Amino acid sequence: MGKIQILPEEVVNKIAAGEVIEAPYSVVRELIDNSIDANSSKITVSVIEGGKKLIEVIDDGEGMDREDLEKCYLRHSTSKIKKIDDIYCIKTMGFRGEALGSISEISEMEIISKPKNKEEGFKITVKGGKLISILPHPSKDGTTVRVKDIFFNLPARKNFLKSSTSEFKSIIDVFLKKSIPLINVHFELFNDLKREITLPKTNSVIDRIQTIYPEIKELNHIKKTFDEMEIEILFSKPSINRPTRNLQQLFVNNRFVESKTFLTAISNAYSNLVPKGSFPIVFCFINIDPSLTDVNIHPAKKEIKFKNEGKLFHYVTETIKEGLSKSVQILSIEETSFKFTNFENEIKKSIEDFITKAKEQTTIPKKQHLDNLQTKFNNITNQSKPQLTVNNVTLSKKENIKFIGTIFDTYLAFEDLQNERLLILDQHAAHEKLIYLKLY
Repeated sequence: MGKIQILPEEVVNKIAAGEVIEAPYSVVRELIDNSIDANSSKITVSVIEGGKKLIEVIDDGEGMDREDLEKCYLRHSTSKIKKIDDIYCIKTMGFRGEALGSISEISEMEIISKPKNKEEGFKITVKGGKLISILPHPSKDGTTVRVKDIFFNLPARKNFLKSSTSEFKSIIDVFLKKSIPLINVHFELFNDLKREITLPKTNSVIDRIQTIYPEIKELNHIKKTFDEMEIEILFSKPSINRPTRNLQQLFVNNRFVESKTFLTAISNAYSNLVPKGSFPIVFCFINIDPSLTDVNIHPAKKEIKFKNEGKLFHYVTETIKEGLSKSVQILSIEETSFKFTNFENEIKKSIEDFITKAKEQTTIPKKQHLDNLQTKFNNITNQSKPQLTVNNVTLSKKENIKFIGTIFDTYLAFEDLQNERLLILDQHAAHEKLIYLKLY
């Protein structure tokens, strides 16, 4: 008997559903996409226990009649495409015909819907992919989808779900990224019956961003039109940055997508302008002919492929650079102004030599590395010190040190009154060293 067999339809459906629905946030993503495509002006998302018990999405969109409700949960049923060529020119958020079908396979799903031109709405109930009932039901214009007990029939997948708090954080992330470019839609998010986020309609995307991230006080703006695409970028000056890339976001035709090319372009544009390990804030919005992109490369629609990645890199890099040149004053300083003295060169060479040797001796514990480096540095700095600015300085309580202020929100300036010199401290590096010393 042969080893290869055809999987039963039920198993195939569950596998397909698992590719689209990874966790509660996936359900929220797909349902919001459907509400957007239905031209909704208000979308309300409610979850219980981080979406593990219940996910409900209510919109005031076009709605579905009974005939559409009877088909919407079936695999590969969709109103978004009709022929093969349509998948190469996607103009909607949802398009695969897998969302409701995949959700219904791994949950108990209820849909209540009524088109604006109908007097009566209907309610359909599907559990584990099987139709339970379809009945007339009082309804406002639009659609309500309730998803209960996600992965009830896939215990292995259910056991891998995180805590309710963690799952809700993932839902928030999806919710916010869906809402940022859609400023003409009112969004609301409830968690365990408590209103968590309200995003009213706004006049501009910067208003929406600052409503979501009130800590962002200032972003510069530039908009450029190229042959293939229109690019609008909101970006921070180099001195305003974050420790992660979370606020480097790309939206293509109102869809949040991940792109390594985009992130590399940002790094290239800000090269030498931000401290290592820090990341500027960049929100990029691209409008492009859908035929020049491929959104089918990822089942969960997380990524996008451009037909010409090189042009994307070039356009984004040059647009940010142009914006920076117009909005940020970058000082031009003669090289001779910052030449090291012999004393400073000796410190620099000693540290570089030590680091090189430390890399070769990988068996030396980290704390010993630090102790050796401190000893080397102390031996040099115990020599006669000239009156100059030195980067690495140990501040003693006995010294008469006066805090002057901050430079570019990054460096702290101190006046050494006793030795008549200026001390510059990189607060990020100091913070990292404090953490290091606590650990080791």
